[in-house]
Amino acid sequence: MVERIEQQTFSPWSQSSLIEELHQDRGVVFVAEEAADLCISGIDRILGWCACRFCVPEAELLKIAVHTRARRQGLAIHLLKHLEQFLVSKGVDTLFLEVRSQNQSALNLYVKSGFLQVGKRSGYYSNPEDNALIYRKKIAGNV
Repeated sequence: MVERIEQQTFSPWSQSSLIEELHQDRGVVFVAEEAADLCISGIDRILGWCACRFCVPEAELLKIAVHTRARRQGLAIHLLKHLEQFLVSKGVDTLFLEVRSQNQSALNLYVKSGFLQVGKRSGYYSNPEDNALIYRKKIAGNV
């Protein structure tokens, strides 16, 4: 369940925020599930998810999260590539995101995926307080 994955993240979304995101006109949500024949009985099949909003020619990745038991297996990269392919098919050529400056695993993912830092918002996050780093990636022709 996506809500359980959210509780494992730096900035978890509430259940109402998750539901609201599903109803956004210019939003898209992708979920990665474990194959039914590989799923351990009693464990959720959903291993990761991502949410994005777009207004051609730009989009913003709002969230990408992977269950702790499925991390470091390439699932976030797979979700990101799938999202990029979808966005390019809709005419999007640039993808933006904000990330906590202290979220090293996310920063590694984004840099490895070709994002470049283009800005910073000091004191943007709370609980704990942190800066937001703004990243951009040109995706048209790259997927």
